[in-house]
Amino acid sequence: MIHLAPLARLLSVLLLVSALAACGGDTTEHADPAGGGTHADDGGHDHEQGPHGGAIAVVGDEVAHLEALHDEDAGQVTVYVLGEDNAVVALDQPPLLNLVTDEGSRQVKAVAVGEAWLFEDAALLGEPEKARFRLVIAGKTYQPDMPCSHEHGADGEHGDEHGGHGPHDGVRITFADGLGHLELKLHDDKGDLELWLTKDDQGTTPYDLPLDALITVTFTDHGGRKVALAVRNRERNEDEDGKANLREGKTNYFIFPGDTGVDASWLTGAEFVSQVIVTIAADGKTFTTQPFTLRPHTHGAGDHEH
Repeated sequence: MIHLAPLARLLSVLLLVSALAACGGDTTEHADPAGGGTHADDGGHDHEQGPHGGAIAVVGDEVAHLEALHDEDAGQVTVYVLGEDNAVVALDQPPLLNLVTDEGSRQVKAVAVGEAWLFEDAALLGEPEKARFRLVIAGKTYQPDMPCSHEHGADGEHGDEHGGHGPHDGVRITFADGLGHLELKLHDDKGDLELWLTKDDQGTTPYDLPLDALITVTFTDHGGRKVALAVRNRERNEDEDGKANLREGKTNYFIFPGDTGVDASWLTGAEFVSQVIVTIAADGKTFTTQPFTLRPHTHGAGDHEH
């Protein structure tokens, strides 16, 4: 007779071992596939949360900390290499990500996105069997395993900072060190964008800026293509429900393309997805968000016109 309880415990142990293998629990030495002999794994995988909400791996003997956010829906990993006080650590060259999958080994190159490094590969649509970074800092090579960290697009479990839904069904993130929040909504049918700024993460208290504030959205997955958001008009600046958004000559609501005539067709379609960065310049200050995943709000037959 097979006893189910011991079998269940055995299966749990096997699943745990598999997860550690994928996210980095090995501390043995491995040959550097890019050359340079063998390098000890960094092994520091406490799975604590970094300043951007990702999981942390220790690089070397506290040389730096690597923060990783894995968006399985987009097949992307965003990485920050941080030192004391979360300052960005300079790398001698762009980092690499060595993957082991069912189809074999592969190496993925990173592209710089603001202060972060972005890796994109079909193998990252799920959990690879093994994932190890290659970093060169001050002439020395380090190979930390990728710590476990997952995002799932607009419905992810990381809430406000990493793609939670806002009250208008857009993607909501923090843009001003916890003091300001924005919601960015892309409509799949016409490719138009709406953006709201608020002081609270519930989206109820406006964070008003001058009407000539400069707001730019950069689509890093589309050759760094940029679009500029502006007010609809200076009389009422109404949203798509007709609600006015002017308060003492300021507003928290900006749109694209409005009546500018700029082509937005490349943003249409329910399958559109991109990593984006929002830059806000107003009152002598500039805010730049961390990269986040933007997907469209899908409209059914009963939705209103834009």
